[in-house]
Amino acid sequence: MLVTENAAWGNDFAGGKWYTLALKRHNTSGMFPVGDADRWDSLGIDLQDWRTEGETVILAQRGIGSSPTASPPRWAEKIQATIGGRIRRHPGTKPAVSLEDDLANCGHVVTWGSGAAIKALMWGIPVTSYMPKWVGFCDNTDAGRLRMFRELAWSQFRLSEFESGEAFARMLH
Repeated sequence: MLVTENAAWGNDFAGGKWYTLALKRHNTSGMFPVGDADRWDSLGIDLQDWRTEGETVILAQRGIGSSPTASPPRWAEKIQATIGGRIRRHPGTKPAVSLEDDLANCGHVVTWGSGAAIKALMWGIPVTSYMPKWVGFCDNTDAGRLRMFRELAWSQFRLSEFESGEAFARMLH
């Protein structure tokens, strides 16, 4: 079974239209074949320096999808009660300011496993994830973050790669 979903790093990324393609379920490590570093490196994306201070923001999920992809009920509220921080509601459930503006003073993001956290990692915001085998997991070091993006790139495909069949051929290789 192949699963497609919005791109983890956003559908409008690096001058293209992107979507995720994975085996069995999206947003999970090990659900796609990984190649060399060139796929990510060729995009020429500059990852920002790590932030060393700022507020903690918990990225609430909608709780949709199958287990273990979906966040547990009231996950964000339970995390907030444990570690503190501010909950950013999922933009699909409540209108919000842009993610970049909302995280402007953020020094730590907590997520179940969201695309917003992938963007936070690009912006140098350390991320803690609670989703088992989350595709964006890294150890919040330069090497760990780069390794994660180099792997993640193999599950993100341009619309043109779907249209040509290349995305499917690579996934089923």
